[in-house]
Amino acid sequence: MLQLEFRFRGNPKIAKEIEAYFPGKTAKQIRDQRKESSYKTLFETYLKGQATAADHSMDEAMDEVRDSHPADNTDMPILNPLAGEKQLKTKEKLLEKFNSLTGTT
Repeated sequence: MLQLEFRFRGNPKIAKEIEAYFPGKTAKQIRDQRKESSYKTLFETYLKGQATAADHSMDEAMDEVRDSHPADNTDMPILNPLAGEKQLKTKEKLLEKFNSLTGTT
């Protein structure tokens, strides 16, 4: 039920959504269970676990990105601010060339 609560959180009719997965329970019974302090504590613990898992996944993803690119990262403006300047100069040169060919300024 915790997974369903997490999945449907923010839905104003969450008990109705969860009811579909528990044919033996009514939405009222589910609402009553969700109101209990022991359930709320358990769900808070579940949320903390989800947040920790998400943080861990993000750390792993960032490590993969870092490991898959060369150390200088010249082609990645986010990791190398000078690359953005390089791209700007290239754009300016292309614009100058276009203007000279079309006769515009």
